[in-house]
Amino acid sequence: MGVPLLKGFPPQFYDMNLIEVIWGQLEQKLLGKRHTKKKEYEKEVRGAWEEVKQTTIDRLVAKHPQQLKRIKARYAVLAIPGNHDYYAGYERFLEVARRSNITVLRNERLVFAGAIQVAGLDEPAGRSFAEGGPNLEKALAGNDPDRPTILLAHRPDGFLRAVARKIDLQLSGHTHAGQIPPLEELYWVIYPYSSGYYEKDGSRLYTSCGTGTWGPPMRLLSRNEIVRFTLVRKPSA
Repeated sequence: MGVPLLKGFPPQFYDMNLIEVIWGQLEQKLLGKRHTKKKEYEKEVRGAWEEVKQTTIDRLVAKHPQQLKRIKARYAVLAIPGNHDYYAGYERFLEVARRSNITVLRNERLVFAGAIQVAGLDEPAGRSFAEGGPNLEKALAGNDPDRPTILLAHRPDGFLRAVARKIDLQLSGHTHAGQIPPLEELYWVIYPYSSGYYEKDGSRLYTSCGTGTWGPPMRLLSRNEIVRFTLVRKPSA
């Protein structure tokens, strides 16, 4: 999908791609090359996903970082923890990411090419494991309001806080779009921004349905998805 040009975005980054992949034990956000061919990139991502999705986290640590390394990006392959990463063992999640050359952001911010800021939040489940939890102020420490900012947050319920901080784009998941009726009705109550694209006061949110499932390995009236964003020029006035 095309995302309107973020504020302060240099012309040399027009048509830059971002790929969002939500997966139960590894949530990846990819800053991609310009003009990447969608079908080729999605084939690469899906190929890596198919090779790992049926394995346990222990087998991932032992074997599958080589497959995950096939996911390439010009600037970075990033991840933030989700709740199931804590349930399965946070240290094992970190080990998979480390061996796969994936950078984990946990209440941290990085700047790429001196132009785009990416901040990543820790997962609320971390509080239950004495591991921390999300801290938006810490994640945005030193943030330049004149540069575009992308926020990676596993759960979408903090979007209004992102709006208050004038975040340009938040990428989230967690909800699986309900996965199986009637869960989607419950999720709409808990998470008003439970799936899809939203805009509010200049900030944008996309909540992905994710690539996998939780509980029963099935979906009904929802879908798996890998989301590709292309930053585009604003239309002429």
